[in-house]
Amino acid sequence: MKRLGRFLVGSLPWLVIAGLLVAAFYLEPAAVEEAVQPAAVSHNDRFYGVAHANPGEIWLAGNMGKIVHSEDGGETWREQTTPVVTTLQSIARWDHETLVAVGDGGVVLRTEDGGATWTRVEAPVSEIADKLIRVRVMDDGSAWVTGEFGAVLVSRDRGRTWTDATTEEQDVTWHDVAGTGEFLCVVGEFGRIKVSRDGGETWAEVESPVASTLNAVAFRDADHGVAVGLQGSVLVTVDGGATWESLAPIAEEHLYGVIWHDGRWLVAGDKGIVARADAAARDWETSRISARDYGWHTGIAAVGDRWFLTGISNGFYGDGEWRRVDGKNRETDT
Repeated sequence: MKRLGRFLVGSLPWLVIAGLLVAAFYLEPAAVEEAVQPAAVSHNDRFYGVAHANPGEIWLAGNMGKIVHSEDGGETWREQTTPVVTTLQSIARWDHETLVAVGDGGVVLRTEDGGATWTRVEAPVSEIADKLIRVRVMDDGSAWVTGEFGAVLVSRDRGRTWTDATTEEQDVTWHDVAGTGEFLCVVGEFGRIKVSRDGGETWAEVESPVASTLNAVAFRDADHGVAVGLQGSVLVTVDGGATWESLAPIAEEHLYGVIWHDGRWLVAGDKGIVARADAAARDWETSRISARDYGWHTGIAAVGDRWFLTGISNGFYGDGEWRRVDGKNRETDT
């Protein structure tokens, strides 16, 4: 019996190994769960531009050539494939199928299928400084781009081709362009402002009441416009950009974006600053999006009755509530 016991104990490891081999041969392996995919919009992303098409489509463009798209008003997001890894600074749309995005390195991207495919388009940029900062689609269908070294580009065929609309190369960065009809206005470094009244054929510099950088400009009609910039500066024109009045700063923080929507001006800036004003743009109501979110925001779009802000954080603001969509979904601050 003792000899039999020793035999069984000595054989046990070999029996276990044999059992495992049989199991591996005859039993099908269990399905392996798919790897967890990273969120399309995460708190590590930096989106600088936003485009919105009714009823609920939103595109964001930002770092590493990243563009994301939502078809349900920001509830869910899907990353779109782009051919670049450079930072995208701005995005604009003609409709829900045709959009354009611009960014560092003179990058211009275009899509005709809502972003299912993005292709790079050649654009005339400086070899010295080629960062493209803002793209706008105007009411007449033309698209305008501003950037470093005096860059002002225009496309009149929905972004297929681009031409240089500057009159001369200048060591100045134009940060934004706005206008209506044949009237156009660009703003940029050192408080500089230029206007065109013939669709960009010729430009005239106008006197600016500030020497600090202007980051954004918008017009509600051919006469009335607002420009915003560093140290909370706000400029107002009532004569189509011929003259500008500097208001008392509405905040200590820098202001980066301004739009006209639904009878009011909307502004976004540094440290969670947002502001609004009526059509006259004289009395501004300034607040912060959240008691906890002090980040900067460069992109602003009106989505229904809320604002969508892009920057160091991304989300919806309205009625005193801030809801992020960048890895802290459904966060609401009051």
